[in-house]
Amino acid sequence: MQELNVLSHPNDQPPFLAATSLEILEVDQALAEAIGHHHAGRSAEAERLYRTILASVPDHAFASYGLGLLCTTQGRLQGAIDAFRHVIAIRPDFVDAYINLGTMVLALGQREEAAELYRGAIAISPENAMAHGNLGKALQDLGRIDEALAAYHAGIALQPDNAVIHINLGAALLECEAWDDAVTVTRRAIGLAPTSAMAHANLGTALLRLGACEQALVACRQAIALRPQGVEIHASLGGAMLELGALEEAGMLCRDAIGLDPTQPNAYFNLSHVLKGMNQLEEAAFAARQAIALRPGSAGYHFHLAHILLLQGDLEAGWSEYEWRLKLPDFAWIDGLLSGFSQPSWAGEDIRDKTILIYTEQG
Repeated sequence: MQELNVLSHPNDQPPFLAATSLEILEVDQALAEAIGHHHAGRSAEAERLYRTILASVPDHAFASYGLGLLCTTQGRLQGAIDAFRHVIAIRPDFVDAYINLGTMVLALGQREEAAELYRGAIAISPENAMAHGNLGKALQDLGRIDEALAAYHAGIALQPDNAVIHINLGAALLECEAWDDAVTVTRRAIGLAPTSAMAHANLGTALLRLGACEQALVACRQAIALRPQGVEIHASLGGAMLELGALEEAGMLCRDAIGLDPTQPNAYFNLSHVLKGMNQLEEAAFAARQAIALRPGSAGYHFHLAHILLLQGDLEAGWSEYEWRLKLPDFAWIDGLLSGFSQPSWAGEDIRDKTILIYTEQG
C-alpha cells in the first residue's frame, strides 16, 4: 500500500488568491508554521492553521493536502478523502493527491475507483513507481491477477529497492501458486525490509507449500516475533501454524484475528481445527458454528462440523451435517455413482421388504 508522502514546504506554489482574513505573506507564513507543527506531531495546531488558510484561500491546494495527510494519520478517512478530492479539483496535476486518495478509497473497498485514481497518477507521472505498485494492489484485490503482476513489475523496474511493491508482488505470486517465485521475491523483500512481519509470513506460506516445513516454521515464528498488525496477517499466520502442527501458537493467532475482527469466518474455522486437534470438542463445535453463522453456505465448514459432532457421539446431527460433503469437489464422484441408479437414496425410512445397496465411501 501507498506510504503517504511527507509534507514539505512547496516550492512550486502558484500565486495565492486574494486573501480576506489573512494577507498573502501571512498565508505563506501560516503554511510554513502549519507544516512545522505537522512534522512535530502537534496535530491540533497544524489543523487549526490549515483550516485558517483554507478559510481565507479556499483553493489553497497545499493546505488542503496537508489537512488530508493529517486526517489520514488520525484515522479520519472521510475527512482525508474530502481533502484529497478538493486538492485534485484545484490542481488536476497533483500526483500525490491521486495516490493518497486512491489509498483511502481502496481501504474502504472501492477498488475500481482506486485503480482509476492510480491510473490517473500514472498518466501525469509515468515514472512514479508507487503509483504502479498501488495499481497492482487494486487490480489484485479486483481479481485481475495478470494485470496486477504487470503493474508490480513496472513499479519494481522503476524503483528496484521498493520493499512494499516486492511484498505485494510476493503475495500475488502466492495467489498464483507460483511458490518458487514467491520465495525469491519475498526473500528480496525481507532483504529490503527485514522487520516486515508480512514479508516473513508470506515467506512462511510459500515454504510451507513447497514442503519445506522446518524453514516455514522459522519464517512464521519470525513474523510472530515482529508483532504483526492487522486481522489478515493474524488469520494467515494462524492457518499456516495450524498446518505446521504448532497448535497453541495457531490458536493464539486465530483468537487475535477474531479479537481484531469478529466477522472473519476463516479465523473461527481455523480455531475450530486447532481445538479439535487438542481434543477440546465442545469448544471446537462452537467455533465451527460461529464460522457457519458467518458463511452459511460453506460445505467445508459444515463437513468439518460433522466430524466434530460424530466424535462427540451426536450421530443424528453429525450425519445430517455430513450430507454437505456432496457439495465438495472431493466427493463429486458420488454424483456420478448415484446418477446410474433410478432408485432414491435411503433417508432413514423403514426398509422392511426392501433391498438396500451399501457402498464404501471413505474406507
